Amino acid sequence: MRLSFLIILVGINTYSQTVSLEGVNIIDVLSGTINENQNILLNGEYIESIGSKPFVNARKRINLRGKYMIPGLWDMHVHLTNLGSSSFPLFVINGVTGVRDMGGDWNKLKTWQTQNSSNWPVIYSPGPILESKAFYQLVQTLMGPEFVKSRIPIDSEVDINKAIDSLYIEGIRFIKVRTVKDKATLSAITKACKVKGMRLVGHIEPNLDIVHALESGLFSVEHALFFQVLKASPSKRDSIIQAFKRNSPFFTPTLIATKATRLVDFRIKDSLPAAASEFVSPELDENWRVFDAIKALESPMQWDSLYTVFNNFSKKILNPSTLLAGTDLGVPGLLPGSSLHMELELMVNELGISNLNAIRAATINPCKALGITSKYGSISEGKIASILILNKNPLLDISHLKNIHIVINRGETIDKKMTLQLEKGIKKEIKVHKKEYQNNILIHLKDALKRMGVN
Repeated sequence: MRLSFLIILVGINTYSQTVSLEGVNIIDVLSGTINENQNILLNGEYIESIGSKPFVNARKRINLRGKYMIPGLWDMHVHLTNLGSSSFPLFVINGVTGVRDMGGDWNKLKTWQTQNSSNWPVIYSPGPILESKAFYQLVQTLMGPEFVKSRIPIDSEVDINKAIDSLYIEGIRFIKVRTVKDKATLSAITKACKVKGMRLVGHIEPNLDIVHALESGLFSVEHALFFQVLKASPSKRDSIIQAFKRNSPFFTPTLIATKATRLVDFRIKDSLPAAASEFVSPELDENWRVFDAIKALESPMQWDSLYTVFNNFSKKILNPSTLLAGTDLGVPGLLPGSSLHMELELMVNELGISNLNAIRAATINPCKALGITSKYGSISEGKIASILILNKNPLLDISHLKNIHIVINRGETIDKKMTLQLEKGIKKEIKVHKKEYQNNILIHLKDALKRMGVN
């Protein structure tokens, strides 16, 4: 009697978590084919089963006939410390269910990772950025102690091993490098990473040789700002292209970041309407104003022509299977989620990739780069149910990715009604947060610039 009662309870518990998504067209991001009129049974946060027949015993059934389904999107270059958690639900509302943070305040990042909110994207992070001591000291002077919490100074082998050992103990499995003083330092970093089985991602600064960086084992190249190619001979350019082909690093061009910071001020364009200002967190607002202030220290550059040169070079090194979509979120004018859609449209329109390869750059490729394809990246049985359901086919037009019907984030359904509730909550939280927020970094920067005699 007790056994029968227990079986009934287990059955009720399993039944209470199930949702049947019915009649949807599943886009297979691996093959590019569409499996029409499919039914998906969700059990909790997992995809339990996929088939042609409806799961009539599910607790909840959702009719999705005529809709299109893809895996949730990933933004592979964000800086969450520059955003603050108030706006995190904006990612999910826009179909971005996962992000790769590329350097921030590790204490905040690891707290956010463990909170695991169903209204937030899943977060992967390398923790603080590795910087040359000279650059670290410069930004500390300009921005103050609050800003350098997101960075670790390194120059010597002792510095490098100490930093990487401490990050490994924290559970970090990939390292972000930005400024490095020379080839020897980069080689020491890649060596230390290999010893720990950690991957190295980051920038290739103008003082470094791109070929050396790739041959040393740089796993992921960030930004299409290849200043080295401007003065490179044809033979040198060809050697760089061949190095990309040989080593096949993942590549995140972040076109929208260059566009937003150098060519178009999205804050005064239709891309950021007045209503969107309510979604700008105080952290993000401060970061935008910091960026504007720093511009006073920069030498004038012909960004129109540079943007064209860099994009043309990017086309020559592109490998669709290792291309990643990322925004460098934190730069002026970009908001969580919607900026990724802008990036994907630029990748199609300016780099000339197919709609399918753009979708792959925001779904399966990020999961390959992070080593998590067993959990995310495709619509398959046993995987976590992070899903984007669209009103129109994005294979025909990449802008259809913005035409969202429902987002399912780790099994939680976010429909239009829920979206409105989340947006209302974001605005309220930001409004409260602004009253208590102190612009410590901006204040320190303005004081430093004043002492330097810079207006």
